[in-house]
Amino acid sequence: MVHTRRFLSIESIVIVVAILAGLYHLISTQHLLEATLEHQNTHLLFVLVLVFLGMYERKRKLWPVTVLLISAAVACTMYIKVFGPELQWRAGFPTLADYVIGWLLIVLVIEACRQAYGLILPIVSTLAILYFFFGKYVPGPLRAAEVIPGAILSFLATSYAGTGIYGTLLAVSAKYIFLFVLFGGIIEGVGAGLFFREVARLIARRLAGGAALGAVISSGLVGMVTGAPAANVAITGVYTIPAMKASGVKPHQSGGFEACASTGGAIMPPVMGGTAFLMAGLLGIPYAQVCLLAAIPAALYFFTCGLQAQLLGMKLHMARPEQKANFRELAIRAPSFVLPLLAIIVILVLGYTAMFAAFWAIVCVVIISVILKETRPSLGDFVRGWVRGAIRGAEIGTACATIGILVTTMTVTGIGIKLPAAVEAWSGGIQVIALIITGFACLVLGCGLPGPAVYVLVALVTAPVLVSMGIETPIAHLFVLFYGIAAAISPPVGIASLTAAGIAGAPYLKTAFEGVKIGIALFIVPFLFIYNPALTLGPMKLVPGILSLLATVLGLVVLSVALRAHYLTSVNLFELTLSVLAAIGLFSFVIVQTNIFLAIGLILFALLTTLQWRKRRNS
Repeated sequence: MVHTRRFLSIESIVIVVAILAGLYHLISTQHLLEATLEHQNTHLLFVLVLVFLGMYERKRKLWPVTVLLISAAVACTMYIKVFGPELQWRAGFPTLADYVIGWLLIVLVIEACRQAYGLILPIVSTLAILYFFFGKYVPGPLRAAEVIPGAILSFLATSYAGTGIYGTLLAVSAKYIFLFVLFGGIIEGVGAGLFFREVARLIARRLAGGAALGAVISSGLVGMVTGAPAANVAITGVYTIPAMKASGVKPHQSGGFEACASTGGAIMPPVMGGTAFLMAGLLGIPYAQVCLLAAIPAALYFFTCGLQAQLLGMKLHMARPEQKANFRELAIRAPSFVLPLLAIIVILVLGYTAMFAAFWAIVCVVIISVILKETRPSLGDFVRGWVRGAIRGAEIGTACATIGILVTTMTVTGIGIKLPAAVEAWSGGIQVIALIITGFACLVLGCGLPGPAVYVLVALVTAPVLVSMGIETPIAHLFVLFYGIAAAISPPVGIASLTAAGIAGAPYLKTAFEGVKIGIALFIVPFLFIYNPALTLGPMKLVPGILSLLATVLGLVVLSVALRAHYLTSVNLFELTLSVLAAIGLFSFVIVQTNIFLAIGLILFALLTTLQWRKRRNS
């Protein structure tokens, strides 16, 4: 009985803290409660407390450790708040108390990140700290200049001047990301999932792709707001995966479609799961420019996923769901998602801040959901959605604070400049080899992290490699974002595929490799837009730009045909070979702009279509 009461009390504390955190961030968008650094510190306090409370909910026997961690988090952030100005004055020469608080805060942040996302990011950041201390002993070009221990601590935790834990990334988390992830949780709480369910049914009843195509669209829409592939699979997969399996899709294929759809939301404008605002901040370019940059590549990705769903549906003669879409439910639920999303777009286009947009989007969804009795959520559902959003936002906050340690290490030690030189040497100065090396590094670094954290990590570690080889900075950042996000579906970790495989009851590796096939555009399109500015709406003549886009679309079509072994009807070995050669020709044109490749690709595509048309007519 005592244990039950303790659990219930902790659950209540989680709700109270989550509500307070959300209200604090919402009010901060309208009234200046604290200066920027103080706001980051308060944000960090909420982040640490929510994550540590989440640890208790997962492992209830650890409540003494939870209390200890939360007490330490409160003590450290209060110390930073009270002595902030003094810490800046004595930066580089900390007192004994500064040492204790500073290193304790670093340990707390890394531990919170470990609880939220596993070991990869904490290990990388710990290695960065060790490099700060021992980089002066590293032989060769990666040797770092000596930095005194007091300065290291000030840079990482106690200088309170925009470096380390309190760097740009935590500021972006405090201003934008937390609010948009909270918005995603509230969207769930007010029943937007019912809207996506009806969208999926509507599509599944009318197109051969059926439930798989419905999953691509509905899960992609949710993922665009949440920005966390694994969490998104857990949200939407519980109804899309059973629907796909019921229509005849194999379990590993169902998991692959859901994983790819949920992952793609992190690259889809206008929100990109919050990554759009991070990219705009790091690159120093307008938010609208980020959206334009990612629009065509993201659309090509979802086009490929949807096309493969359609081809699979035709191949399997996928059963259409018996239950029709409820148009009344669809019409009633649509405003709860569509209007807040439109509000975000309009407010941002008008030039207001992302904080302002997030505030009014949340207000909008709450007002709309309570107007009609049919859409009015219960208090319990609303609170659960709010709490889920706050906890996810807190988890992303831990990643941003931890990556801040890595960022400062790269900046102060100079390794951020030396790594690109090393990769350039390894690649022999050949750009395509450097792209392959960089892409592989992004796949490793992006394992297990949500979209915003993936972007920041790969942008800081790998994007400078591409920039040093003459690639424009925004294009380089988009390339590493795509490959970092691809880690969610590809082995060896593939956290979205792992989650989807669990729901589908399918083998993990089989699901992950299926996800790679479905999400093939995530691996190919980045190489295309590196060499062709038309795919990112860059400067290019009209006719070559249109031909490049057409060749890309047709290339993805014939590549999907080869992967699914189906077009208008089943594909034999000769037709499969035609598909692969056509894709190579079309993609080669996009890269080198030589018309002979376009001609070869189009001729092979026409021959494939003719053979398929005759075979289908005869059968």
